[in-house]
Amino acid sequence: MSLGDFFPDDLKNQFAKRNIDLGSAILIQIPNFTVNYDKYIIVVSKNNSDDFLAYVVINSETNTNVAYNSYLKSLHVKIDKENHSFLDRDSFVDCSKLREFLIKDVIDFLAENPERAIGNVSPDVLRLIHITLSTATTIEPFMKRKFGF
Repeated sequence: MSLGDFFPDDLKNQFAKRNIDLGSAILIQIPNFTVNYDKYIIVVSKNNSDDFLAYVVINSETNTNVAYNSYLKSLHVKIDKENHSFLDRDSFVDCSKLREFLIKDVIDFLAENPERAIGNVSPDVLRLIHITLSTATTIEPFMKRKFGF
């Protein structure tokens, strides 16, 4: 049992909603992903109807199976441990793919697991992520339109 178990559900939901803003970092299990352990994600956008959020994944290093040429490597933005205390080491944000979650699912997850809202990305890194996502040719046009990139 954690301290959060003693708070009413409405307070837990308010906390969760506050922690899914742009640049929020969350430690979460990603369904249908290539690994079955928790990953850090960064919220990068919400759609106009506020029912989906877009996110990118943080990796400890650039995966050479995915980033096998210089263009794909350029879509991995470095994120430093010094300015992001939730990281164990300098890492890379994979901006080659934009993924989505239902906002309701993330709110429910964070309401039950508030310790998984681990921090925010610095404004400079978030800006670089947005620029990289906007120019990435690997992201489907409908996803870019859906989330404003």
